[in-house]
Amino acid sequence: MAFREHAMGLYVYDTSAKSLKVNYDNNHNLLNTSYDYLFINTVDSLSSEFTKREIEEAKRARLLYINLGRPSMSKFIRLLSNNNIADCPVRPEHARRAQYVFGPDVAGLKGKTTRRAPAHVDDIVPVPVPAFIREWHNNVTLCIDIFYVNGMPFFHSVSRKLQFRTVEDIPSRAYKHLLLCMQNVQNLYKSRNFVVVCVRGHLEFECLRDALIPVRFDPAAKGDHVPEVERPIRTMKEHFRSCIQGLPYEFYTKIMVKSAILNVCRLLNLLPSDTGVSRDISPVTLVCGTSPPRFSDFNIAFGTYAQVHDNNVKSNTPASRTTGGIALRPISSSGAWAFMSLLSGDQII
Repeated sequence: MAFREHAMGLYVYDTSAKSLKVNYDNNHNLLNTSYDYLFINTVDSLSSEFTKREIEEAKRARLLYINLGRPSMSKFIRLLSNNNIADCPVRPEHARRAQYVFGPDVAGLKGKTTRRAPAHVDDIVPVPVPAFIREWHNNVTLCIDIFYVNGMPFFHSVSRKLQFRTVEDIPSRAYKHLLLCMQNVQNLYKSRNFVVVCVRGHLEFECLRDALIPVRFDPAAKGDHVPEVERPIRTMKEHFRSCIQGLPYEFYTKIMVKSAILNVCRLLNLLPSDTGVSRDISPVTLVCGTSPPRFSDFNIAFGTYAQVHDNNVKSNTPASRTTGGIALRPISSSGAWAFMSLLSGDQII
């Protein structure tokens, strides 16, 4: 069975009849130019923090853990602490060191993971718009533009005073896609009774002028830029590059790029803007009414590798209960995240 490298960076096996007729040598030659992929921190990098003897002790602890049938880590450490195993050279600190260097036992996760009940979500009470915002800044001027990341187009808007950002990936720069993005943005502001009175953008958005009425469209002169949106785009790209440079991956699929951009926009909206009308209230609180973020909202970050529970209907089979995945972005206030499956490359929740 010959696995060939897909354009997204994963290895796939084509089961079509045409593919099965291809000579294996031809497939093998295609793989000669492939590269090794790194998805997590290597054990070698973590092992370098300890001496050779300490690593051998950690390996002995992990082997004993496996031979005992992979009990819970708390139970395993309790057995070692209480000397329940006679003449055992493994000590609790050896087990903790093994957990740090080698990480959780993947076989144990795949075999014993169960789906947890979601945390209770309290009734969402929107944070009211401050009186001074409603009095002085209720009329909104939007600045819009399109930017590209790895060849993927994104529609970006930012309000001039509230500094609230939106970003949406679009298939193309066609009129119908631009109009849909503008309608989504306008509906978002209308939900909090903000009035969009003016839209600023390049001349390519001239096609939206009639559809925006009664909102006034103010185009930039040919060859000019709209600085109120050009600088936010630069900021988003800088944060995107910082996020990518902090991860060990060599290749990024389209779904990862899209999620990284959306996550950057989310984080920028969560924090009060230095150039907005309030240094204490975040843009997302002003426009969407969401409460300030909690510490638990930052327990996981984009790009984190995790074993994600599979929602299998049948649970009495020896099949794995988890799938390796990469964290993409949060999808609800209850803490649920979307992940990219390392088996299929698709988004899983």
